[in-house]
Amino acid sequence: MSKKTSLRKVLLPVAILIVAVVVAGGGFLGRGVLEQRKQKRTAITLVDLSRLLRDYSKEHHRYPEMEEADITTFDELCEAAKRKGVPLVDAWGRAFRFESTRRHFLIWSLGRNGKVDRFLGGGRRSGPDVDLIVYDGKFWQLAHGI
Repeated sequence: MSKKTSLRKVLLPVAILIVAVVVAGGGFLGRGVLEQRKQKRTAITLVDLSRLLRDYSKEHHRYPEMEEADITTFDELCEAAKRKGVPLVDAWGRAFRFESTRRHFLIWSLGRNGKVDRFLGGGRRSGPDVDLIVYDGKFWQLAHGI
């Protein structure tokens, strides 16, 4: 067996392994980018919903008094969102959560995992599972990169 033949036998599996790692890594990175886009889209929707809530407050001189609930239970907001083309679900297809008093409101997405991932003090956090939270129209908790 020549040196060229034995070199090919070694290099071919190595090349296949390198290609497999690059493809697998690209898929992993692609999913990360997709999740970050979903977070950004969800953050934009939260801003739009906050504006609708402020419009409601200007018209009624207060926010509705609601315990924590699925945002779709707030009929007037649902109608306004439908008129403006604002979705009532996050980028993962789950309805936003909402609660309010006469003077304040809180609206949030449970992130990719659909579980509560709030951190004491809020702020910017890492990962696709971070809850995106808006308090009185300002982000209280947000994911890095948004």
